[in-house]
Amino acid sequence: MGDFGEKQKRSFLRATLPYRLRYVLHWVGLVKVKGKAWLVSSMLATTALGGCDMNAWAEPASAIVEVEDAGSFARIVITFPERSLLPPYEASISTSVLRISFPEGIAANVDKVPDVLADYISIARTDPDGAAMRFALRQPLNISSMEAGERLFIDLLPSNYQGRPPALPQNVVDELAQRAAEALERIRVLEEANALEDREIKVRLRTGVHPTFSRLIFDWNVKVSSAFERSGNNVRVKFDQAADLDLSQLKVSLPQSVLDVASQTRDNDLIFNMIVDPRADVRSFQDGKRFIVDVTPENTGTLDPRVSDVREELFGDDGIPEGASNMIKTLGDKAASAAKVPSDGQHARAKAAVSLQPKPSSEEAPVSVAAALAAGLEDLAYTQMAFPKAKPAPQRIGEPVQHLTPPDVPISKPTEAERKSVEVLKDEPAEVLKHEAAVVEQAASTSTPKPETEPDQKAQAVENAPAAKAQPKADLIGEVVQAAAQDAVPLSLDAEVVGDVAVSATATVLGDLRREPALARRASAETIVQEESAVPRKVVGVETYRIGDTVRLVFPFESQAGAAVFRRNGKVWAVFDSSEQLDGRGIPAVLSDLARNVELEEIDDAQVLRFDLKRTTLISIEYQDDAWAITLGPTISTKTAPVNVERNVQGDGSNILRLPFGANGRLHSLTDKSVGDRIYVVSGPAPVRGILKSYLFPQVQVLRSSQGLAVVPSADGVDVELTGEDLVISRPDGLKISNRGLSKGTTVGTHLKDPTQPGLIEFSQIEQQKPEDYMRKLRDHEEAISRSEPDQLKGPRLDMARFFLSSGFAHEAIGTLSIMEEDDPLIRKDATFNVMMGAAQMLASRPGEALQYLAAPELASSPDAAVWRTFAHSSLGDWKGAHANLARGQAVMANYPLMLQVRFNLASAKTQIELGNFGAALSALSQIEPADMIEKQAIRYDLLRGRIADASGRSQEALDVYGLVVHSNDGPESAEANFLSIKLRFRDGMIDAGEALSALEGLATSWRGDDTELKTLRLMAQLHAQEGNYRRAFEAMSQAVQSDADAGITSSIQHEMGSVFATLFLEGKAQALEPVKALALFYDFRELVPAGRQGDEMARMLASRLIDMDLLDQAASVLRHQIDKRLKGAARAQIAADLAVVYLLNRKPEEALRILSQTRQGQLPAALQRQRNIVEARALSERGRPDLALQLVRNMSGSDVDRLRADTLWSAQSWQKAGEQLERMNGSRWSDEVPLADHERVDVVRAAIAYTLAEDSLGLERLRQKYSQKMSQSPDAEVFEIVTRPIDDRGVEFLNVAKSIGGGDSLVSFLEEYRRQYLSTVPLVPTEEA
Repeated sequence: MGDFGEKQKRSFLRATLPYRLRYVLHWVGLVKVKGKAWLVSSMLATTALGGCDMNAWAEPASAIVEVEDAGSFARIVITFPERSLLPPYEASISTSVLRISFPEGIAANVDKVPDVLADYISIARTDPDGAAMRFALRQPLNISSMEAGERLFIDLLPSNYQGRPPALPQNVVDELAQRAAEALERIRVLEEANALEDREIKVRLRTGVHPTFSRLIFDWNVKVSSAFERSGNNVRVKFDQAADLDLSQLKVSLPQSVLDVASQTRDNDLIFNMIVDPRADVRSFQDGKRFIVDVTPENTGTLDPRVSDVREELFGDDGIPEGASNMIKTLGDKAASAAKVPSDGQHARAKAAVSLQPKPSSEEAPVSVAAALAAGLEDLAYTQMAFPKAKPAPQRIGEPVQHLTPPDVPISKPTEAERKSVEVLKDEPAEVLKHEAAVVEQAASTSTPKPETEPDQKAQAVENAPAAKAQPKADLIGEVVQAAAQDAVPLSLDAEVVGDVAVSATATVLGDLRREPALARRASAETIVQEESAVPRKVVGVETYRIGDTVRLVFPFESQAGAAVFRRNGKVWAVFDSSEQLDGRGIPAVLSDLARNVELEEIDDAQVLRFDLKRTTLISIEYQDDAWAITLGPTISTKTAPVNVERNVQGDGSNILRLPFGANGRLHSLTDKSVGDRIYVVSGPAPVRGILKSYLFPQVQVLRSSQGLAVVPSADGVDVELTGEDLVISRPDGLKISNRGLSKGTTVGTHLKDPTQPGLIEFSQIEQQKPEDYMRKLRDHEEAISRSEPDQLKGPRLDMARFFLSSGFAHEAIGTLSIMEEDDPLIRKDATFNVMMGAAQMLASRPGEALQYLAAPELASSPDAAVWRTFAHSSLGDWKGAHANLARGQAVMANYPLMLQVRFNLASAKTQIELGNFGAALSALSQIEPADMIEKQAIRYDLLRGRIADASGRSQEALDVYGLVVHSNDGPESAEANFLSIKLRFRDGMIDAGEALSALEGLATSWRGDDTELKTLRLMAQLHAQEGNYRRAFEAMSQAVQSDADAGITSSIQHEMGSVFATLFLEGKAQALEPVKALALFYDFRELVPAGRQGDEMARMLASRLIDMDLLDQAASVLRHQIDKRLKGAARAQIAADLAVVYLLNRKPEEALRILSQTRQGQLPAALQRQRNIVEARALSERGRPDLALQLVRNMSGSDVDRLRADTLWSAQSWQKAGEQLERMNGSRWSDEVPLADHERVDVVRAAIAYTLAEDSLGLERLRQKYSQKMSQSPDAEVFEIVTRPIDDRGVEFLNVAKSIGGGDSLVSFLEEYRRQYLSTVPLVPTEEA
């Protein structure tokens, strides 16, 4: 934000300065050398003034290079003064050369660097294109780079340098820290400003009367800024926020020395005016959100010392709270009269308030001046004094006026000469005096007595004054003095303003008024006379109408005016080409529910209306009855004729935008204050026309408009110009915009091209060249090369390469250009060399090598290079790359022979077809004349024509064309046509899947090696998968991988078959296959197992199914592959627990313990560690170590742990504990109403057997009492009765039951519990691949 102004300046310079001059300014370089006693500066652009053209697309950044020899190391500092951040760069050392490259270019002087860093650098150069700086190093060095804003620090460290790399200078660090702090402060201010927009702003006025002063406190609910000024007896405070200020309580009881107050809001500001006694002191200060004004009368009296001490203790010695700011104190004029009248702060002289008092004999109470004069009181005694006629009419203070005194006219006290001139006036006739205290007129008298000696006569003059005329009611009313020749102008305060001010006037008071020139503004009368004599401007009142939800604003300009209406970021802009001022006071009211922040402004003899919309509203404009009318509402009243946005390519390949607006347009440059950027607006007369949709490009935005045009540049250097009837948007290096819809050639201006630039390869028709002519020209080129000096071989060799290329001998051209590249590697920076080598490589059918030369930055905007890039990208199947170069290459295709024009159009048509733009493809084919094609091109033409017919739904026409191509030859076009024919017939139901597969298999056998083979295999794989023949589908995929593993089509086949594989083994489709076939399919194509969580789920589900089929060895093999080849970390530990369970089921507890030991880790998730402990304890139990098993799970709990403890105790024949554990597992199930489940009944029976074997009759009896009722109603009632018989009665039946139940395989129940707890579809930990 801080660099915004500088960026605007640079944009202005780019738009106004000639390009050659800007080029010179950019190449001004300054080299500052530290550690030496001299400073070197030089200018590098002298050749630019000599007439050397610069590439349109290269504009290097100006930079300053500073170097310093610090003793143990050297430092190079590169500063970009015109930027706030560094451009992209790369610093590297290769073969003892330090290269600092800048892709955007750099302009700097490095010639003196070797003189300063002689121990480090021997040669310093800048590349001719400004892309890099190179420094030849004298010794092995390491580099350390640091960035600091717009500065780049490169430190050269010798090989023996030890320690940490040098740090940034402290002053640079401090500067960066300060920038960061300023940026944070700007963000904070913006956030506060945004918060204020959504907050209702309020202010409350409180007053307080202290013994020595009166205080007015403005309490705001937000922080505001204020401006305080005093002009005589007028005090004015302006706040930068608008709010309603209630003055009713203050006006009822005005503080001492305050005569009147008034307020109003204007331009989102609150203005407060206060008339005070001119002798009073007034001070103001800010205290947080409060603004305080103190008024101190002249005679405050003397406080009691005790009261003074209390006051000082409470309020301080000055009454100002600690932390207050912006204190302003103004002293009153102690020599002024007792009462002063309000003064107009914008006009020539200040006026004094007059208080008149009845003569002493009167018993009436004091009344206001206005009331007394309006009543025609005749019993007041006035001094005999002539009063000339007062003028002009009074004006409201604080209200807008038509003529204002410039605010810079100072208020000053009179000089000594002025005071003497006032004294002389005492002896002059009364006609030359002007009185400013009453609104009466009095005939001139013959003489004016002095006030000191004749007070009675003065009182009589006041008494004889006629009654004042009625004055218009106002908040504060004053009059303006027009001429110094008048004696005096009466000033009136009506009854509302004066209030309870006592009427007291004497001759002395009137005499003092004449002596008070201190309140007058010097030289202001002349200013007011000039303003009054000026011809007033025409004001046009905006007519406002409202009908329901529709609002209509009518602008009836007297003369025809152009208009523009557009919207941006919720703000509506209306621009009118007229100097007639708009009166829009009725707009805010009529738009109150639709808009806010209504603003009217005049910019360059144009009237600009702005307002923010509160909600979405449709806007339209029309020109009717010689007036513009804007309508806001739910519907559009008038349609806007569209203005096209045309993208054109100039001769140099640069892009411009052209908007044909029409005649009589006018260009305005406006500033969007809410954003801070520039808007270029084109207004025009009727008919209504504009942009129907917005266009957003990287460097410019064209806004949607109801009338006219609006353009917002978003990059430096964008030029917006109104040329004739067109608005042209351009940039020196071209606009970066989409090429879709580009017209051919250029329509604006003519681009002069340097003949040394690439693209001037004059191709000739090989068939038309005679052999003798070819040999003669070849000998001429060879002779020219043989006669040239070694340093002058570049030109003749380029001519020979151009000759070979234009004659169709691409390999010979490559050989000549390769020799040039070997002799001079820097020639790779030459644009002509790159475009010639790229064209030669492409003609030699080497598209990959061609792109290496054609992608040079120097050819980024070259239309000729775009032609060959189109050929190369289309040959490689890079359709997006080809499409990006089509439009630029099309601009110069007319310069190429017909053979290449046909080739370009065919490449263009195929590119558009591959991207789905069949209309553009048909347009490209329509530019080809059949007679201009050779046989191979004609076959390609027919193939593309058939594809367009196929996409258009003309199947039979496409099949006919495909058949024609199939029988034309045995080349790639024939194979592709055969594939497309099979695909079309299957799609339209002409053949079934079996017939299609048979035809495709024949094609895959007969044709190999290109995209047609891969497309055939892809369709085969899809049809086999559709038919359920998954193995054949996966085999087709494998064949494509063997053919071309890096092709995009192969990647698509792998992705599709991977989805089929996942569907089989994740969604259960493999359940329909035989287990052995499913296992074989998984093993044969295990490369399709997806990475991550899905792959783990697939392996676990397959292993689970193999376990169900009792294929434990195969299940172990699947999981072992996951552990050894795919997984690591916690995921590996989790699958190892599953594998250990498989080993346990396979009666291999040693293998289970081994795999758990091999995958043991220090830090595992708690859930996973629990799972592994359960499995390990079971393995230890099966291994015959029940003590270790129980020790491992001693601090664990849960149903699985309880089951494990019971099984372990049972296998250890610890019958007492086993019975108690089994009984404890069922808890209080014996007491509820729910029947026992199967496994619960088995646990009860096993507990009874354990108690019997332990000869625990008490436990057996307890168990019988608890479960006898439930077990008697279950299928196991007889079994329960047998096992719960008294211990002494056990017999053969008990032994049979104990053998059948107690000797069962507990691993089955363990596996069921393990599956329920852990073998879910979601792993306990994220998968990590090996």
